[in-house]
Amino acid sequence: ARVCVTFALFICIFVGFVCGLGFAQYQEVLEFPTPEMQSRGTTTALIFGLIQALASGVGVALSVLGGNVGSLVGVAISASLLPPAANTGLYWAFILFDPVTDRADDSLRESLLSFALTIENIVCIYLAAMVMFFIKEARKGNRATKENTANKSLED
Repeated sequence: ARVCVTFALFICIFVGFVCGLGFAQYQEVLEFPTPEMQSRGTTTALIFGLIQALASGVGVALSVLGGNVGSLVGVAISASLLPPAANTGLYWAFILFDPVTDRADDSLRESLLSFALTIENIVCIYLAAMVMFFIKEARKGNRATKENTANKSLED
C-alpha cells in the first residue's frame, strides 16, 4: 500500500509539473501564483490542513467500516491530497522555467510548504483512520465481552 501511495503522490506532482511547464511561459498573463496556490504554501495551511486531514481520516474509517468505501474515500483523498501535491509540481515547474527572479525564493518556500502539507495530510488521514478503527474495534470487543458475560450468566 505504501508503494501505491508513494507512486500516486509522484504522479500527482508530475502532472502538476507538466502542466506548470505548459503554463510557465504565461506567468505574467496568468498572474502566477494565484491566491489559491499561495494559500496552500503557508504555515497557516498546515494548521488548517491538519484539521481537514483528521476529519478526512475519520470519514474514511467510518465509510470503510460502514461498507461504503468508494465515494467517500475518493472525496476525502481528492480534497486533502491532490491540491497540495499538484501545487508542488506547478511551483517546481515555474521555478525551473524562471529560477533567477526574486519570486523564485518565495516559490521554493511555498512549494516545500505545499509538499509538507501533502505529507501531513497523508500521515493525519492514516493516523485518524487507525484511531477510529481502534475505537470501533474496542467498542466491538467490549460489546462481545458483555454478551459473553450475559450468556454465561444465563447458563448458570
